[in-house]
Amino acid sequence: MSASTPAQQAEFAGRQTPSSRLAGIPSWFISLVLHALLLFVVATSLKSCEGQPTGDPDAGMREVGLYDKESNALVERAAEETDNSATFQQPLDNDVPQPLIDDSPPTEIQTPKIDQRPDVLGVGGGAPPSFATENTVEGMALPNGEFKPTRIGALDKGETSFFGIRDSARQFTYVLDASGSMYGIAFQSAKAELNKSIQALDATQRFQIIFYTQSTRIMKLPGAADGSLVWATSMNKTLARQNINSARTSGGTDHMLALKQALRLRPEVVYFLSDADDPLTAADLNDIKQLNKGRTRIHCIEFGKLADLGLDNFLKRLARQNGGSYLYRDVTKFKRK
Repeated sequence: MSASTPAQQAEFAGRQTPSSRLAGIPSWFISLVLHALLLFVVATSLKSCEGQPTGDPDAGMREVGLYDKESNALVERAAEETDNSATFQQPLDNDVPQPLIDDSPPTEIQTPKIDQRPDVLGVGGGAPPSFATENTVEGMALPNGEFKPTRIGALDKGETSFFGIRDSARQFTYVLDASGSMYGIAFQSAKAELNKSIQALDATQRFQIIFYTQSTRIMKLPGAADGSLVWATSMNKTLARQNINSARTSGGTDHMLALKQALRLRPEVVYFLSDADDPLTAADLNDIKQLNKGRTRIHCIEFGKLADLGLDNFLKRLARQNGGSYLYRDVTKFKRK
């Protein structure tokens, strides 16, 4: 076997095995590495044990927080307020107040009386417009025919009122001027007051209505076709309302014709309304007085368009000579309701 050269020896040294290399590492270093690996394995095992909680696997998870002293006080107050609120919203049955029950008998309610108007059939059967006549008062006759205010209030049995002049009787005749000068609110107001006066009558009283111009138009109802006085039954008052509502103004005036027709009916009371155009003479007034012979009280209502001048006109004398009363009305003060 030939001896190796130096070059061959160097190549052999470069091809040393791993075991030959480990043989050159100190033993204390190898021990240190092994102990470090062992500690790493132990630490990993302990960490995996902490990740699995013990207890009921179906139980829910809860979070636990740590708070300082001031934060805990706020949480306690909030919890207390929540408990109080829940207690208020859900009271015990014993704490619920019982409803108050009034054992006193019911009080009867006084309802206002409503003016009952009869139902009307036929043309012109509706109720007429209502008008306010300013300063309406009740009155009675004086010996000189002037008007004297008396009590104001409900009518007594057997009484009625026309433009504030009230009287008690069993037979009434209403005589209304329907000439052209009475047009407008004057005639409308007259018809409204006439309806009101007739409705105050009862079935034991009788009445008649005469509208006049240069001729007369007397109301004729079934059973009284001759124009005589009719009983103030509900039916007759309803028919009278139709008659009143259908009346219209036109033409001139004949006071004597209307007054004589009214007196022939021999009523206890005549209500005579006119605007005093075409006045009666002294001779005419005397004829009326002689024809009447004191049987009928004639109340006169004058319509004018100015304040009452206080003149002693024929309407005042007519009332004075026949035991009636006189009343003046300024139609410019009538107001539609």
